[in-house]
Amino acid sequence: MPITPSYNPDPVQPELKIYNVSGSEQYSYTSADLNASATRDFNLRYLNLHVGTDDDVGSLVVVIDDNDRNLINSTGDPIIQEQWGIRLRLGKTTALLSNWFHGKIVEIESVSPDSNLHQLRLLCAGWGVRLKERITNISRHADKQSNGLDIDYTDVDAYTSEMAKDLFQDTDHLVDQDIGSESNLTVNGVDTDNATNVMSDFHQYFQSWSGAMSHLATCAGVHYGVDADRDVYFRFPEGNNTGLLFTNDLSSTVAQNWDSTKIGYLLRDQPVGWRASTMDTGYSWMHGINVHAIIKDQENTSCKLVCNSNHTIDRQHSKGCIGNGKDWKPSKR
Repeated sequence: MPITPSYNPDPVQPELKIYNVSGSEQYSYTSADLNASATRDFNLRYLNLHVGTDDDVGSLVVVIDDNDRNLINSTGDPIIQEQWGIRLRLGKTTALLSNWFHGKIVEIESVSPDSNLHQLRLLCAGWGVRLKERITNISRHADKQSNGLDIDYTDVDAYTSEMAKDLFQDTDHLVDQDIGSESNLTVNGVDTDNATNVMSDFHQYFQSWSGAMSHLATCAGVHYGVDADRDVYFRFPEGNNTGLLFTNDLSSTVAQNWDSTKIGYLLRDQPVGWRASTMDTGYSWMHGINVHAIIKDQENTSCKLVCNSNHTIDRQHSKGCIGNGKDWKPSKR
């Protein structure tokens, strides 16, 4: 049975780089199948990659052999440190290498199965973890029409996508101005053409950047995160995909005309599994009730704004409200 023209059946191979907190490369590993003469500061024993989205920043588990004790100091502590950067690229050839993970080392475990063996286990979080570590006091308002009451829905600066970009490009909302913004991140993946929901107001007080982005994404109905190129995305899922195809129908028209560098074949009598999930982290479980299950409070007090998008702190009311003069509060179950 014919396979896709120019298809390379070889498995993808890894290239791993480890950087110190200043961004300087400290250790490198390139599979010998990619480049036999490349630098290998250690032997890669195990690799497990999880690519996340939204509040799930993704993770990478790496186990490396260090039988010569080159990666520990005289006291037995690892030279590699927490918060160091790590990047994984995968490809079948050097020319086809692409970023699959860029993040930070958050946990290091030294393991010695016996006196002659020593390994380091690195638990890494995707670069989106920085969004959980940064705090914002962002405050934005949409313009009003000439009557001073109705929202101006042509106000581009009030788009959810533009407010998402403000988190990374503006500095007026930073709690600590001395830290500055995240210079390592770009915002090319923010969909300013389609994520055009207008927010009448957006206030986040001492909120994490990930919390602010999650709120904007919920309002816009999009996904958000930081990809392996450290580019922030804020977009609808149906308009973006990996371009990968996995199939066991080798002779199908689809398989025959697919990009030969982005196709995988399911082998007969081999274990195959997949998982579908809408749970990104515990955040959805802890806050899902507050966000999605609401009951009406019949206080009938007046409302200052058309929509208070904060749902945590309001200067007049304890919870957010809408312009019909009735408060809405999260249900407690």
